[in-house]
Amino acid sequence: MSTMPIDSPDRPVRRNYLFGSFYKLRDPARNTFVFRINAFRLLLVAGIALSLIYTVGVAVSYVWLSRGRGLEQIQILDVALFRVKKVRSGVGAQQFVQAKLEWDRKEYQKAYLSFRSALRNAPEEVEGRLSAVAFFEAIGAVDLAAEALGEGLSRQPENRVLIVRTFDLLLATGRDRRALALLHGRFSASMAGGNALLLRRYELQATLSADGPDAARNLLDNHIELLKDKDAGLVVARVLWENKQGLKALDMADSYTSTHPEDMEGFVFLADHQMAAGLVAEARVTAMNVRRNHSQDIIARILTLSILSGRGPDERALQDEMRMYLEDFGNRPEALLRLGAFAGKKGWIDVTRSLYELTATQMGNCRMQALFYGDALMQNQRYREARELFANLEQQSQGDADFSLQLWQRQVAVAALVGDHDAVREAARRIATVLKRDPDKLEIYREHFAKMPIPEAVAELGGLSPKPVSQPARKS
Repeated sequence: MSTMPIDSPDRPVRRNYLFGSFYKLRDPARNTFVFRINAFRLLLVAGIALSLIYTVGVAVSYVWLSRGRGLEQIQILDVALFRVKKVRSGVGAQQFVQAKLEWDRKEYQKAYLSFRSALRNAPEEVEGRLSAVAFFEAIGAVDLAAEALGEGLSRQPENRVLIVRTFDLLLATGRDRRALALLHGRFSASMAGGNALLLRRYELQATLSADGPDAARNLLDNHIELLKDKDAGLVVARVLWENKQGLKALDMADSYTSTHPEDMEGFVFLADHQMAAGLVAEARVTAMNVRRNHSQDIIARILTLSILSGRGPDERALQDEMRMYLEDFGNRPEALLRLGAFAGKKGWIDVTRSLYELTATQMGNCRMQALFYGDALMQNQRYREARELFANLEQQSQGDADFSLQLWQRQVAVAALVGDHDAVREAARRIATVLKRDPDKLEIYREHFAKMPIPEAVAELGGLSPKPVSQPARKS
């Protein structure tokens, strides 16, 4: 039996690949070659490679999550066992609690950062998201609040709490067009679902504000189920009133307040429109009943002042109610702000001046009360004094965009009243500059000036405006 020498050129040659998992066997004598697979070796190599990749991935992910994302509570075992989402949710819940504590301590910058981080870590946490929204509203960041609610709805589109909070915010801030776009877009398929009546109510309210009473009446006629919906009573009453059906509107509002005794807005509408209809006695009964049942509610007490100061005012009763209001709420800044806003609209110069002086001596920040004092001066046609007051306030408002917007809005109005068109344009330009990245809010201001009407301001805010008619300037 002959054997082939080891170094024979005709001996078969084996070449290994991937640590022997694959090999090629070549036969020079026959000029052929074949591939072979070592299954055991292949599985072993693959297992070792995947283990290395997994280990490196876990280590890198742990470092990124603990250092880069700030999840200090996370352990490497959590990453290894794919429990990151659960850990993030737990961390987010803790951050929501921490943010609320920081808010209570008035550490607003820390609270802002904590809320933002918590929303990223626990996006499914509805209660925490609502707390963040309330905080954003409190610091004047309405766009951030709307953004947070929109993100929540994208994750839970049928969540009734988020739906209510979202549309309440949009409609309360004048973003009626945005609300309608949302209703006719993302929620168009939900109009026939379990939240159909709720969404129709918001559609009716937004349509009334954005498109007027005729469009709202057409919508109501096409959805008569809203007439039987007790929760829709107030918005239906508004539509009926705007369409000159006063008695039906008052009946609807009266029914709504009987089924919703906790909703102060319903009583405000009923009492105010009873006064408008000449039903003074009925309006006073409504206001006093509300005051008796909700004596510690600021809105109820402001309503009482409003009705007592209406047609045929009872001066003594009004003074007594004002005195008791200040006794009950004099140490609450939000109550004083509501009273100041109300007194400014009524043109009560003495009241607004007293509140201005009170907040200046006791609370330091008196700028809002100063604006309300300016409102009262304008109501009494003391335009020169109002302009001087606003000019002084402007020097104090640099860096505070929200306050500046309210100030410039009043400067536009008073300048228009005295016929100073250059001043109108200048104040309107400042508003446009601040709101150039917020088209929703810019549109709110534009529509406000269009209704007054102040065409120069409308033009500066980007709207088409009719050619202004020259008028003699009013005496200041």
